[in-house]
Amino acid sequence: MAVVLRPVQGTDMDAMFGMLSDPDSRQMAPFVIIDTDTRAEFEAHIEKLKADPSIKLYSMMVAGHFVGAIMTFDGPAGREVFYWIRRIAWGRGLATEAMARILSLDHSRPIHAHVLSTNPRALAVLENCGFVELSRRDAVETPAPDDDDILLVKN
Repeated sequence: MAVVLRPVQGTDMDAMFGMLSDPDSRQMAPFVIIDTDTRAEFEAHIEKLKADPSIKLYSMMVAGHFVGAIMTFDGPAGREVFYWIRRIAWGRGLATEAMARILSLDHSRPIHAHVLSTNPRALAVLENCGFVELSRRDAVETPAPDDDDILLVKN
């Protein structure tokens, strides 16, 4: 199945908001900092992201269905990439395909990514797309006390 990246649309909001309420998904992506209690606050946050010209935010679509979101942005480490995929799409190679696609759209190099040491699938996605480990430190505010925050880079 081919992953298509397209700009986030209003029709994606149900699925995107649903990812926030999935505890397993949240555990895999604790770097998502969206302090919203309501759907309206969430949608306002997404609109703010979409309005920032330095942020490239896309929906990951397969056969017309939303399977996740992926974005590049200017972060503390420089240009960064982040993705979040719905649980129903885990383990099918879709994240790797989406990552390859976004890297072909955003040619900024170096580009960085963060992953938790307790998320080997996400680490494999990044390594399969040419990222290498740059540093590792204790992750703060994560569910597991043994988590490390791994910073990777692709040159």
